[in-house]
Amino acid sequence: MGAWLRHPDQEALVRGKRVLELGCGCGLPGIALAQRFGAAVTLSDMGAADDTQAGADQPWELLANARYNAAANRCQPSSAAQPTAHGDEGEMAAGAAAQVLRIDWCDALLPPDPLRPVPRFPLIIGSDLVSPLP
Repeated sequence: MGAWLRHPDQEALVRGKRVLELGCGCGLPGIALAQRFGAAVTLSDMGAADDTQAGADQPWELLANARYNAAANRCQPSSAAQPTAHGDEGEMAAGAAAQVLRIDWCDALLPPDPLRPVPRFPLIIGSDLVSPLP
């Protein structure tokens, strides 16, 4: 998937956009997009909210590893990868940016918080999305 996303034909789809990668694991596809096309990528997966807590099924290392990989590949954390308002169209300035967030898909079942901006991403990617059933 990383090779496919880095292909020049994908440029019109990705260049300068905000991208959400679901179930990022090590973050290869998102990092490839950030490097090749200057996308602001949000790498997301389950796991502890910070590097000090371990979840029962998803250890803290999962998100820490994604953060490390993004930094090692010169994808700097940036507020440009974060939503600013409900009407944000997802455009951003040039430059590779990646942030890592814990996102639990079950949270979508909760009522929305009217005071929290809703993230909008013109492109959502995912590869090898697998989860054991409880």
